[in-house]
Amino acid sequence: MIPFYRFINMQKHGIIAYDLDYHNQIEISFIGCEATVERIDWNRHSIDMKDRFEITEFSINVYTRQVNHIVAYLDRITVYERIQKDDITIMNQMNSFTVAQIIEFISMAQEAGAVNVTAALLEYRNNTYPDYNVMDEFVQD
Repeated sequence: MIPFYRFINMQKHGIIAYDLDYHNQIEISFIGCEATVERIDWNRHSIDMKDRFEITEFSINVYTRQVNHIVAYLDRITVYERIQKDDITIMNQMNSFTVAQIIEFISMAQEAGAVNVTAALLEYRNNTYPDYNVMDEFVQD
C-alpha cells in the first residue's frame, strides 16, 4: 500500500500520476513499465494525500536507467511504509540497499517506534557490516 503523495510530482523520475474526472479517476503510470495500480481508499470527488494505492502487477517493457530508478524508488517506498507498520518482512530486501540506506531505515524505525524492525535492522547492520563505524563519516580536516 503506497500513499498518493509518493506518486505526485515525480514526472522527472518517470512516475506519472493523472487526476481525472474531479478525483474520481486517478491513473498512475511508470515510463518504460506496464503496471496495474488499484486505488484502495476511495471517496467520490476527493483525494487525500494519504489515500493508498496498490501495485498489483508490474513488468518492465524496456530496461533503462530510468526504469532501474523507478524500481529502486518503489522498493524504497515499500520499505518506508512497512517500517511504519513494524513489518519485519522488509528484511528480505535488505541485501539490495547500502549501509547508508539501512542506517536511514534504522532512524525511521526508531522515530516510528517500530521496535521489531529496529531490532532486526540493527542486527542486520551489525552482522553484514561489522567494521562499520558511524563516527568514520565525521572526519576533521
